[in-house]
Amino acid sequence: MSYGQFQEQWEQEAEKERAGYDSRPVSALLTDVRAGRFGSYYQLWHSIGARGSLAEAGSLLADVLESDADYLHRYHCAAALITIGRVHSEGFRPEQLSARETYPVRERLTELRLRLRV
Repeated sequence: MSYGQFQEQWEQEAEKERAGYDSRPVSALLTDVRAGRFGSYYQLWHSIGARGSLAEAGSLLADVLESDADYLHRYHCAAALITIGRVHSEGFRPEQLSARETYPVRERLTELRLRLRV
């Protein structure tokens, strides 16, 4: 399989995963998050970011960022939290909340929690 074929297959499967998540209520997606069921293509986070609210998901997403979840899940989770918290313009970036070996993640997450009150 060529890289192009792999990429195409990845995108097709990610679209299917996203459609599945988008067909479910956000509350059900948050139940999946609590159970550590994050999916395979990071679309859980995109669905939550597009449809979730800060009140229902903010604290849980911040908890995931403090967890031992894999980096890419934390990265996409951070993007969802930034989206629902509407703090893009305040300089928060997903990598600053997930790349522990590169950024002072704990400090940035503390700052974000205070800003969002989650």
